Amino acid sequence: MGFGLLLMGYFAVNMIAIYPPLSAAMLIGYGLMVVAFFRLAPYHKLFYQCRNLSFLALPFAVYYTVYGLTTIHVLPEIALFTSALDAAVDWAYFAYTLLLQLLLLYAVFRLSQELEIVKLQAGALRNMIFVVIYHLFYLFAKLPFAFIQNNVGLLSLPIAILRLVCVFCNLWLFYCCYRTILPEGSDTTPQLPNLMGSVRNKEK
Repeated sequence: MGFGLLLMGYFAVNMIAIYPPLSAAMLIGYGLMVVAFFRLAPYHKLFYQCRNLSFLALPFAVYYTVYGLTTIHVLPEIALFTSALDAAVDWAYFAYTLLLQLLLLYAVFRLSQELEIVKLQAGALRNMIFVVIYHLFYLFAKLPFAFIQNNVGLLSLPIAILRLVCVFCNLWLFYCCYRTILPEGSDTTPQLPNLMGSVRNKEK
């Protein structure tokens, strides 16, 4: 089921893969998300765009998986990993994750809007705001001003907290979508009116 795979993939990418010995979870997680977008694409055209954009995650996943495995000496050190390349990849991935998350949350917002599920609409909109705020704080901490760089340690904790808030809010939203929009074991792709009827029956 689409939202179930999305939930598992998002968790693997954003919670498991941050620990270097488990960096391969990013590759697995993004693989699950690609499959999830294939399954969700028939429900709304924005999921088609998420599916197409998600393929760009795979090179990042391979890069960070290999990088993580070299840091724990599972793989030999590779001369490719220079500080300049790391910085360039990190910034590219930063921009990519912002775009993918906003597009995904907007897709959830539009689908829940068409299904008239106000709670999910509000959750998707709230999460978009949280994601933007987190990325703005992250950018602020990277500004090349002395008073910021001298106090970057003070910013690291609120940035980490904001990131966790974003991740857990998104996980909860995807879980709610999994429980509300598409029932477990849905192997078919119902039309939108049938989806609306299914949702309304659940709300009774």
